[in-house]
Amino acid sequence: MRICEMVTSERPREKAIALGIERLSEVELLALLIGSGTSGLNSLECASKLLYMKGGLPGLAKIKQPIDIKVEGIGRARSLIIIAAIELANRLTTIPQELGSPCWNPKDIFNRYRHRFSNTNEKLMILYFSRQKEQLGEDDVYLGTSKGFAIDLRDIFARVLRANAYYFILIHNHPSGSLNPSRDDVITTSEVKSQASTLGIHLLDHIILTDKGLFFLFTKRLERRQI
Repeated sequence: MRICEMVTSERPREKAIALGIERLSEVELLALLIGSGTSGLNSLECASKLLYMKGGLPGLAKIKQPIDIKVEGIGRARSLIIIAAIELANRLTTIPQELGSPCWNPKDIFNRYRHRFSNTNEKLMILYFSRQKEQLGEDDVYLGTSKGFAIDLRDIFARVLRANAYYFILIHNHPSGSLNPSRDDVITTSEVKSQASTLGIHLLDHIILTDKGLFFLFTKRLERRQI
């Protein structure tokens, strides 16, 4: 059945206008991006097929190239529209928190930073906070290989002091997906904490982040992805 042959209230575009975009299902939202299907499949059917092939939104979010979308009725141009929408959604979750906002909870940290780390290289970030634990800024510090990177503690401390921060948080990823801290992670965290305090700055926590969730080295607390 063609979309134009459906009851008006069930058509994605008309439904969004009448009830609000938030009332649409994932299939309907994707159908809006697809626009029109083929003589054999309408946009809703194309959207449903794509979501099924990719295992839902988690799989859809991993699409990077038009070649990853192999559904009849979704050509290169429409594929790029879908990919652009996914990229915008990813970037929205990584917009730096407004200056002056308090420290985040685990869900905030996971949602804001998970797309800033790749699954192929380890990276370290520093988040800077005032005495009131309000965010002052953030920095990408080191980009290493799949096996890790070397940390220069003097460089980290210099960055924190330049930011006029009183507290700071370290975040790094494990491309392997493991949330278990390595021996080096534990040793480095201890060294950073003890040496920072002699400079009048304080490490709030060191967080390991993967697609599976977060691990807080200070409290040995694990927060799975469903946070």
